[in-house]
Amino acid sequence: MVRLYRALIAAIVAAGLCGSGAAWADSAAEMAAAGKAYDLAALASVQTKLDAEAGEASDNYGAQRAAAECYALRASIHRQDRHIQKLDGKTGEAKRAEQERWGTAGMVFAERALELAKTDEEKAQAHRLIGELYSHLITGMITGMRNGPKARKHVESALELAPKDFECNRAIGIMYLHNPPISGGDIDKAISTFKMCSAGDPKNDRYLVLLSMAYRKKGETNLAADAARQALAVNPKNLDARHLLDVLK
Repeated sequence: MVRLYRALIAAIVAAGLCGSGAAWADSAAEMAAAGKAYDLAALASVQTKLDAEAGEASDNYGAQRAAAECYALRASIHRQDRHIQKLDGKTGEAKRAEQERWGTAGMVFAERALELAKTDEEKAQAHRLIGELYSHLITGMITGMRNGPKARKHVESALELAPKDFECNRAIGIMYLHNPPISGGDIDKAISTFKMCSAGDPKNDRYLVLLSMAYRKKGETNLAADAARQALAVNPKNLDARHLLDVLK
């Protein structure tokens, strides 16, 4: 999964994060490639560069967002792996700790990006990032009560600004998928959201993996396997899709 697939690469280009001649723009492109390859070592290396570059360009929206995106990507990889491990009867607590770690580290950059955002699109992506990072800080009931409403508020703000944006819809879809019903979880809404994202960007394996997980949670194992196979066809390096197919056998 997570990290940065076609939709996120496109968002980086649209926001001017690539091709600007700035060092952080090149690092953002490296982040996208490392995310798609599931290269955690490369992501850690590029994160170091992005943090330094964001420090040097503290008044640049793109630099702050790029650093926050990398932390969100790393946290999301651990969340996805943890949930897939749970399907296989494992706890994944070590991955939960890493997820929380990166969620905390990325918040300062995402909040700075929101301060610097000028257009509705920039504001939407900053809100989406803050919401996702808050969701990574949920480790139990107490932290869920503290951070869950904040996560939801920011993702909803993102959708108000960019209702058709696939990444913003993915973020709310993840909440539908993982949250309990009392906190807005709704598996049917998760499926419809990920289907919409996949239909709009059929080459995005990240959306297909999420769709597979949603079908699996509903008990639609054949549809879950189909979506996982589609994800692998798009990106043969997608480890989450492979793990899902192993669990679904």
